[in-house]
Amino acid sequence: MIAFAFTFPAGRYHATPWGRNVNEADIAWPPEPVRILRALIATWWRKADHGRFSKTLLDSLIDALAEEQPVFHLPKAVHTHVRAFMPAPKDRKLIYDAFLRLDPDAELIAAWPGTVTSPEQRSLAEHLLQQMGYLGRAESWTIGRVADDWEGEINAFPRSGAREPPEDSVPVELAVPMTSSAWTEFRATRRAELDSIAKSRRASIVATLPERLSDALAVDTGDWQKVGWSSPPPLRHIVYDRPPVGPLPQFRSQGSVLRYSQPLRPEVARFVLAGRPQPRIEDSLRIGEIARWALMSGRGDPPPEFSGRDASPHFSYRGIFGRQSAQRVIERMKRAMVVR
Repeated sequence: MIAFAFTFPAGRYHATPWGRNVNEADIAWPPEPVRILRALIATWWRKADHGRFSKTLLDSLIDALAEEQPVFHLPKAVHTHVRAFMPAPKDRKLIYDAFLRLDPDAELIAAWPGTVTSPEQRSLAEHLLQQMGYLGRAESWTIGRVADDWEGEINAFPRSGAREPPEDSVPVELAVPMTSSAWTEFRATRRAELDSIAKSRRASIVATLPERLSDALAVDTGDWQKVGWSSPPPLRHIVYDRPPVGPLPQFRSQGSVLRYSQPLRPEVARFVLAGRPQPRIEDSLRIGEIARWALMSGRGDPPPEFSGRDASPHFSYRGIFGRQSAQRVIERMKRAMVVR
């Protein structure tokens, strides 16, 4: 086993998921395995002691880490963002700078449980983690180390039939690298298909298909896009299960149960999310459930319109939600619910 520990001294983690626009205000969490390997490769090229650690040793380390998808221990985090207008003479652009807020002392662990590394590879990994300045965007200052002493709990892992995801887990799609053998096979197939392409164009495509996996992962994103790759060749996407990112509403007493003179019972409750950026449609079910929790978080039995249960001796109904309660419901949701 080999494990890396990362702390973020600024208390922030910035990283836009592969294939997403920065103004969608989403965060790749946990850090995508491809991002970790590309950070190691970039650190070797820019900061490593090449006299002690050769390119061949880097290639072997990347090949070893790509053979297995890592598991993670994720610290608690809050998804937030800052809005800013980019300065321009005309048509200023509104930018959403999204990030996760973390405890500066909390450690994020990325572990490869079945990966066996040589002492030389571990020394290189330790050296690169010590030299690494950031993970994700440049604002995500990080301090890394090889976590030989870590024995904590894994809370984010690839989805598989062998393990049942926790009830409160959130599925996320992450970019992971091909294995070294899969890359060799993919490269040979694609190069054979290039024989029918014009020589000038073929040369630019071949340049994005280097022999070693570490070199393929180091290709600039712009170079992949320039030759027409719809997705970076050495990447694939798999689903991970991870804990939800907070904050979530807490059940708390809201004082005495409200009573109203209006006897009518509404059959439909509707609320509107205002502001930008709007949440993704994939989050609509979760947001609706959070709103329901907020409405039911007061003391006493909630109305059957929200609980889904009729009044009974074991479940008494003590209040009626009518028109007079609209403003109180809105204020309760503001206090108990945070929508990103």
